[in-house]
Amino acid sequence: MARPTTKNDLMTDAKTNYEKLYSLISKMTEEELNIPFDFSNDEKKKEAH
Repeated sequence: MARPTTKNDLMTDAKTNYEKLYSLISKMTEEELNIPFDFSNDEKKKEAH
């Protein structure tokens, strides 16, 4: 997928990707939504900068 080159393309892509993200989140269970993020065991994924 190529990067958007115009503002209109950027806005269209942003809207499409937001809808995909919202759809994914809306399909998650309440339990999945409440699981905390824990990156303490992965050296490459640190929360603190």
